[in-house]
Parts: sequence; structure tokens; C-alpha cells
Amino acid sequence: MTESHQGFVNKNIQSYGLRLVAIEFLTQQEKLALYQAYYEVTPLRLLVELPCKEDVGELVLSAYADPVCYPRTPAMQAKIIECLIRKGDLLFQSHQEIAFYFSAQYGHLNVLECLLKRQFSQDLMGEAAQVAMRNGHVNLTWLLMDQNPIPQSAKDSLIIEASARGAIESVVYLAQHREFPERTKERAITEAAKNGHLAIVQYLIEKEVPSEKTKKCALKKAVEKGHIEVVRYLLETGSEISFESKEEVLRKAASHGQLDLVRYLVEKVALDSPFSKKFKEQAAKIAAIHGQVEVVKELLQVPEFFLQEREEYLHEALTKSMQQAAEEGLVEKMNDLLKRCEISSLDREECIYLAAGKGHIEMIRYLLKKHEISLLARGVAVSRA
Repeated sequence: MTESHQGFVNKNIQSYGLRLVAIEFLTQQEKLALYQAYYEVTPLRLLVELPCKEDVGELVLSAYADPVCYPRTPAMQAKIIECLIRKGDLLFQSHQEIAFYFSAQYGHLNVLECLLKRQFSQDLMGEAAQVAMRNGHVNLTWLLMDQNPIPQSAKDSLIIEASARGAIESVVYLAQHREFPERTKERAITEAAKNGHLAIVQYLIEKEVPSEKTKKCALKKAVEKGHIEVVRYLLETGSEISFESKEEVLRKAASHGQLDLVRYLVEKVALDSPFSKKFKEQAAKIAAIHGQVEVVKELLQVPEFFLQEREEYLHEALTKSMQQAAEEGLVEKMNDLLKRCEISSLDREECIYLAAGKGHIEMIRYLLKKHEISLLARGVAVSRA
């Protein structure tokens, strides 16, 4: 038994006053046996057989609520659960509340059903429903919502969290059995789109028929995370989404470097527009500003762009990407970029300054070795590093 465990045993013996034997005559071995009663199935029967006073209630809940500090086998867990079910009505109210919350967290339906005979606050019911949902115990969540009132804020959190986690069964159940304000429905759709849960996005849109604003927000989130199937669904089924919104989606995809999305959007959106060149040009500019080289190349692979325009956009994208690589200390990325284009002396010095400002010594060495850098730039780099 470690010193921390020994201290724990001593503390419990002194503060809770267990009357198994006279405390002052307990030997070290007896203290160890008491400690082992938390962990071994046979000694654990004492917890079930003893009157469930405050001290025993604390011990049972300690073992039940903290499986990390109190490792146990399934058989031991079963004993603890048995104790809670048999003695639950004798526990103090605070102990009942603790047991109730952890039964929801761990998915112990039998303990939860036993404790539901008592009265708990709406706030606790809401917290228990949320923690059950968070840990994937859908049946417990439904039980808590069906049998007891919980605050509206907790209901809102449940459907939003279920949407974000992709729990389609829970989303369907909640949408069918509860009323939610518009802002909650919109948030649920957005969270599902953000996390790429197409089935939930489809269900909620078909059921709720959200506004263009909600679809637009969902589109943005799906684009940022690169969920092309969600984007495709929203664009192909959202006939009321304005062309301006679709333009904005392409620009956002370009800025985030979502190449597959850019290809899809150019094919399905840009070519249908009488302003196709302007549409692509705006996206190419944004991609260049963010250093998204591959996206710029993709957008410029059309005949309406002149050679000079292509070179300007591509050079800007490569330069920005180099600056990002220097600032992040990505030597391999920098090496790959330098194989594609020439870099001016001013751009080289700017990369040196950026790398020095972040303390990327290897990047500084690479650039100094690879290119001629002025003495002034070398001095500034050394001082910044």
C-alpha cells in the first residue's frame, strides 16, 4: 500500500469513525484490510451488510464515482451497484444526488431507475441527461426526459450536442418529442454541418425547413472543415440560396485550401454564372493571399485567364506560402516551394526575418545556406533570434 493510500485509509478511519472494531486498537494489517474492502469482492460484502450510515455511504460513493483512483473488476462494480440499489433509500440526500449523477455518466440503468423514485431538482435532472448523452447512453437520456421535467436550456444543449456528435437516433427522438426554439434548431443544423454529419443535416433541414441564413452559416462551417458531401447536399437542395452566398462559399473554400471543394464549386457554380471569370478571379486572389498554391493553380486552369494574370496570382500564392513556412519553421515545405519558383532578395530577407522572430534556427540556417542574404539582413536575423 502506497503512502498516499495509507494516508487515505487513516483519514477515512479517523473522520468517519467506522465501528468495525475499536479504532484506537486497529493494527496496520487491519487498516490494510479495510482499504482492500474497496477493491476485493469478498470484503466488499461488508459495505452491503453494514447499516448504510453516512460513513459507509461516503465509502461506497468514493468507490463508485472514481474508477480511475479506485480500479475494480466488473464483479466488484456489481457489488457496489448492489449496495446502492439495496441501501439507496438510506443514503443522505447529497449522496443520492452524487450516485444519481454518476449512474447517468456510467450508464447504470438499474441504479438510475432505483434512484428515480426520489425527487431531484430540475437542474440535476438536466445535468444527468446531458452527461448521459455525452457518454453515449441514449436510453438513459430518453428515460430522464420522459419521466421528469428538465430545464429548456438543458433540452437545447441535448439536441445541439447530439447533432455535433452525430447521434442521429437521439436527434430524431428529441426533434419528435420536444419543441425547440428556432435559434436552437439553427445551431443544431450548423453543428451537424460543421462536424460532417450529413444524415443529421438532411433530417433537420427536411423537418425544420430552415432559413437561408441558417443554410448559409451551415455551408460556411462545412466548407471550413472540408465536408464536401454536406456542401454538395446544401447546394443541390437549397435552391433558395442566393448566388452571392454561393460566391462567398467558394471564396471561403479557396482561403482554407479545400481543393476538392473548390473543384466541385467551380464545376457546379462558377460555370453557371455569366460572371465566371470574375467569380474565379476573386477566389484566386483570396487563395493567393492565404498562400494556397494548389487552389490558385486549379482556379487558373481555364483559357479566359491570360498568362500574365496566372503568373502574378501564382507568384503571390507561392510568396505567401513561403512566408508561412518560414514563420512556422517548415524547412521541407520551404524547400519544395523554392523548387517551383525564384524568390527575390526582398522576399528572401522577409522569410529570414519571420523565421528569426519565431526562433526557427534550422530554417534560418537553411535560408542562409541556400541563398545570398545581405549582411544587414544577416545581422537583423541574428539579433531577432
